[in-house]
Amino acid sequence: MQGIKQLRHRIKSIKSTKQLTNAMDMVSAAKLRQTERIMNAGRPYLYKMENIIQKIMAQNAICEHFQSKIIPSGKILFVILSSDKGLCGQFNIHLLDFAKKTMHGFLNKEIHLYPVGKKTLSFSKKVPEYPVYKSLIDLNGRITLATVHTFTNDLLNAYNIFDEIHLISYEYVSRSKYIPRIVQFLPLPSLQPSTQDGKIYDDYIFEPNKEKILDTLLPQYFNSKIYMLFLEQFTCLHSARMLSMHAATKNCTELISKLTLIANKARQASITKELLEIVAGAEAIH
Repeated sequence: MQGIKQLRHRIKSIKSTKQLTNAMDMVSAAKLRQTERIMNAGRPYLYKMENIIQKIMAQNAICEHFQSKIIPSGKILFVILSSDKGLCGQFNIHLLDFAKKTMHGFLNKEIHLYPVGKKTLSFSKKVPEYPVYKSLIDLNGRITLATVHTFTNDLLNAYNIFDEIHLISYEYVSRSKYIPRIVQFLPLPSLQPSTQDGKIYDDYIFEPNKEKILDTLLPQYFNSKIYMLFLEQFTCLHSARMLSMHAATKNCTELISKLTLIANKARQASITKELLEIVAGAEAIH
């Protein structure tokens, strides 16, 4: 009977775990819908701003502060976005593996890290050859405009020290697919305006001049780009957590069924054994 009691205790424990994983699945699904909606609503604004900046820069407008350095320092900053907590499958492992392989490709460069998330901060301690510039943790899947503004200013100020700033995060494809990517934040990549038939169509009249407009637009563009990057990363995180908790709930259900079957067989065997002992005792009396 002791074996049956242990099985029942284990089944009860797994049922409690199933309730927890099922609740986390539903919470992650709700957060996913919310962040996905905000992300999709913000994309047209960012794309339109990118298009305007592309048209301005295509006309030889210059914003010297955000161009390539004339005298390089040989330093590169990598901003790696991860989660603060686990329970999201291989989400952080795949991203950090991609980051490690990417950084190995930058030979003869002094690489520094800007960890975003506790998982990246833990990763940075395992690679002491890459010094930590700054860190940002305890976001817990939420981002505010104030945090975005402060973070963006940190990166813009860091460009006074580093030749290049790259961001490593996930690109959201669908709820079941997201791929790691590297995005060059600074210097500004070579932007190509949209064309038709090989011609650039410029339907804008800029006042007071392109340079002043660019100086005003670029800080807003950087803030919007960082905000969308965080939203996309958190959408991927909630999707990964939802899928992970859904799989865990399914595994709990299968394990409960398996252990219940074993417990029933053990109970039946115990009852059969007791009946045989009763019958054997009765025959011995007669």
